[in-house]
Amino acid sequence: MSLVKIPIFRVIPHIIILLLIITAAGLPTPAYATKDLQETKLPDALSPGLTYLMELVGPGSRDSFDPNQVAEILAFVQKPKNSNGIYYTDNLFEADSAYYEFDIHADLRQVLKLSHNPDIPSFLLMPSSVRLSYWTRINGGGEPLPRLWQMLPDLKQTAVVKGVEHIENTPDIFSGAYYNYDLNRTLILFKYQGRNIFVSISKQADISAVGRKGLVLGSDDTWNYLYSDRKGLTKPGLGWVSSYMYDSFAVTVFDEIEPGKPLVRCGIFKWIRAGWAKVNVVNNRHIHSGLDRYAKTFKEIIEHPLLPGPDKLEALFSKIEKFSDEELRNSTQTYFQVLKDQFAADENLSKEWVSDILENDRYVAKMTSAEMKSILVVQALKKILRKKFIALEQKPSP
Repeated sequence: MSLVKIPIFRVIPHIIILLLIITAAGLPTPAYATKDLQETKLPDALSPGLTYLMELVGPGSRDSFDPNQVAEILAFVQKPKNSNGIYYTDNLFEADSAYYEFDIHADLRQVLKLSHNPDIPSFLLMPSSVRLSYWTRINGGGEPLPRLWQMLPDLKQTAVVKGVEHIENTPDIFSGAYYNYDLNRTLILFKYQGRNIFVSISKQADISAVGRKGLVLGSDDTWNYLYSDRKGLTKPGLGWVSSYMYDSFAVTVFDEIEPGKPLVRCGIFKWIRAGWAKVNVVNNRHIHSGLDRYAKTFKEIIEHPLLPGPDKLEALFSKIEKFSDEELRNSTQTYFQVLKDQFAADENLSKEWVSDILENDRYVAKMTSAEMKSILVVQALKKILRKKFIALEQKPSP
């Protein structure tokens, strides 16, 4: 019996596509992506409301908001669903999609005070998904994010906030790629049928920067990541791949589904187009998996019994904000040294990563203040939650 020889140039593109499907937008491991979940198309009745919300975001978008236009969406979020299913829209916004929901045992005031607080880093509740996130523009200027929770619980009128948020996500578990990009965002806080509801709408402002090589150290739930400046995938043999997030859309609904109880349902509709050579290679299952990664960490942190009140968190992060550049760089070098010692036996931590980052003073010297502060924030959070952390505390400059 003779063997059929397949030219290598025909095989490699298919391998690349498989990897990029998992890579795009910080998607998780193949184990997540291959769960035996039944795909279910979302009701067509939701499409007009989702389209209406997307028309409220971005330059030149409509300012007025009518809750009745999203009645079908709010009704859907409240309804029971098949927990073993992946819900998706049929090519709405010309992108693959997924819907994901989870319940948070807290009231909406508490959720907003932790997740949309100008004095608390917005990536605090999503350290497994987002490295950095910060608003660059709000309501057309440089004003701080409004303290929306102060309007609750007795909301008198609808509040609408528009702006631009910069995002840099964490490395994908499988391929290691990470991306940075801007999102046009619109936040709406309103009352509907006696319930307080918060809706966050986002649309990617432009194509992301090219994907760069990152590394997940140890288990993803320990939140230890490395970020190189090198373009490509971390997966051996695929370092040359130039991948991008071409577009993304999201509608997130926080609904106090049982007024009077500390219970908020979070329902997320997400669409992504990403890949390489302008070819979209993301599908519904991978988007669902990425949302699962985000939701588990968000829920773990916000419901943690050891998480202090927002006021104490504000005070803690205020101290980090006051660190001098020298103190930040000393803390960052300590962090990398400890990581090198902790993961010395990790087969993924090659000599290249050690020499390029963990033992490279020039790498630390090039890091921005925001990048270094994000390390201190995550380690401070891990200490609070009694996860394994690296002690980086110093006395800030007066």
